[in-house]
Amino acid sequence: GKAIRLWWYSLTANADNSATVVAGLRFGTGSTDFFKQSLSKYGQGTAHSFKAGASFHQGAVNQPLIVNLDAAQVVYANIDYEEVTP
Repeated sequence: GKAIRLWWYSLTANADNSATVVAGLRFGTGSTDFFKQSLSKYGQGTAHSFKAGASFHQGAVNQPLIVNLDAAQVVYANIDYEEVTP
């Protein structure tokens, strides 16, 4: 199996959204979000160089990368990743 290595991401709320949306990123369905941010209209969350010593965030083998939204609003995701054999 392969794992997803996330190098960079940006989540942007649609300007036509009618409400604020909390957007989160996680690997796998049973895990917690490693990124979570409230996005109002024109709101954006961007991250790279995640932690000291590593410029990526990596999930376990065969775990999908999930964008989780707490409301039915439009959020655009721009993601730079690669699939790797750990």
